[in-house]
Amino acid sequence: MQMTLPKGWDVQELGEVTKIRRGASPRPMGNPKYFGGNIPWIRISDIHRNGKFLKRTDDHVTEEGAKKSVYLKSGSLIMAMAASIGTPCFLAVDGCIHDGFVVFEDLSPKLDKEFLYYFIVAFKNQFTNLAPEGTQKNLNTGIIKSVKIPLPPLSTRLLRYKNINTAAISCRPQEFFQTV
Repeated sequence: MQMTLPKGWDVQELGEVTKIRRGASPRPMGNPKYFGGNIPWIRISDIHRNGKFLKRTDDHVTEEGAKKSVYLKSGSLIMAMAASIGTPCFLAVDGCIHDGFVVFEDLSPKLDKEFLYYFIVAFKNQFTNLAPEGTQKNLNTGIIKSVKIPLPPLSTRLLRYKNINTAAISCRPQEFFQTV
């Protein structure tokens, strides 16, 4: 079945319209050289307590720990790729993400960060279904980069996207989530 999009919309792979970078975790876990500092360390449990905007974390890393992780500024959009696969949130604090997250950076002018957030929310189950079976389901950056995203024209992007859902696009959701 061919996708039917509203007039003026385009479809591209996420990897073509944003840089996708995986987080990193200092090892060994719990080492006081890396943990117990003042820099927020964002873990999966933090995104469930915070909702759309992550305002606080339970754990922190030291300066040395931050060097072994991925430090991000407030406003960054992250998504869980392990455990709670497909759960996105915006950082409302500067902090480090562990290796169970990806961050979407350097977005193309074609892609609005807010639209991307709501696209991920609307298709969370499809992201989960992409994860290979195993002891614990996980995505990798290659899979995420290959996800196709509908891109509305600028005139449409100026509108709010809180109502994005699968009915907004006349296609089967799996058409966006085919991997090579």
